[in-house]
Amino acid sequence: MNIFLKSALSVAALCLSLSSQAALIQTSQTGVAPGAVSYLASGNGDVGGFPTPYSTGSTLLPQNLFSMNDDIRIASRLDLAALDRTTDNGDSGLGWDDGLLEWFTEFYHFNTTTNSWDLATSWYAYISWDDVESLQTTPGLTGIDFWTGDVRSFLPDNSWLTGSWAAVSSFEGNNNTVTQVQFSVVPEPASLAVFGLALAGLGFSRRKTAK
Repeated sequence: MNIFLKSALSVAALCLSLSSQAALIQTSQTGVAPGAVSYLASGNGDVGGFPTPYSTGSTLLPQNLFSMNDDIRIASRLDLAALDRTTDNGDSGLGWDDGLLEWFTEFYHFNTTTNSWDLATSWYAYISWDDVESLQTTPGLTGIDFWTGDVRSFLPDNSWLTGSWAAVSSFEGNNNTVTQVQFSVVPEPASLAVFGLALAGLGFSRRKTAK
């Protein structure tokens, strides 16, 4: 009963359906706000049985300021008890699979040259409705989490571009579940140090030339 994750190219999968889904309720068992959250994965990835900040007992904390080589993740949680495959499936005519509960996230970077948001990459996650219904019989389990994996390998130079980012997520193309998480990426500390030394060297060179 695993949630299967895979990277996906940006396609029409995020086209929003007009179907009457009613029970895709985003919720949280912890102090993390409902909806979606950005966070830094712990260690080499999701460890300790607590893959997201929504998980009870998790030591992962939400944040929105990262470095270029950080393993940045996006997560969202649904109210497990409210899910119903008869009402919560997206329109199959738009590419949603009737046998799956699906989540799609697109990552956008703000281009300061064109003053626009550029699509950088995307992530698709799903779990079968059979597994959802099995989980609904598990005592004490009230929420189901979806999260992105490490998408750096799908980005230029395998690292995040500095600047402003936005992650837009949706369950089954449902308008009511669209969330946007904004975060910022700054240069690595070592890069800043090298840049500082370069500026210092430039200043010294100018002073020497002035003499």
